[in-house]
Amino acid sequence: YFPKTYPKVYTLIVFLDDAQHRQGKTILSCKRGDCLLFNAFNIHSGYNMGHIAQTHKKRRILQFFHVFFDEQEYHAFEKEHSLVSHTQNDFFTKYVNGSIDLRSGLEYMNLMPVVVPTQSIDKKKTYTYTTFVEPKQFMANIDGVDYYNKF
Repeated sequence: YFPKTYPKVYTLIVFLDDAQHRQGKTILSCKRGDCLLFNAFNIHSGYNMGHIAQTHKKRRILQFFHVFFDEQEYHAFEKEHSLVSHTQNDFFTKYVNGSIDLRSGLEYMNLMPVVVPTQSIDKKKTYTYTTFVEPKQFMANIDGVDYYNKF
């Protein structure tokens, strides 16, 4: 439901433990040390991560957002992008999404900005793309890169 061509922005995940990952309808089994690079606009999530799931187990990953291979693409994306804070709801994440993944449907229909109240961290008034971050989880800025922690 997105009328434009998606930007060439990628997400890189480095798996520190064996884990399963979902890309759309495809479930991938990843081993410790595997790396996964994909367009950040792909509907994706950790799989069997909910507390109710029978095969639930914790996983450790390093996830790099906003990976670009072209500086012009980066600047074009940043003009239309904002980091947004949102109400952190661990109960929803742990228990509801473990049984029913509502987020994927909401993202597919571009309804996240309507359903989840957000606030632009960089104070932009208009933006097309958003990345959810929890400002309380900010760890450091190293060489112009912000690092966040999420357990």
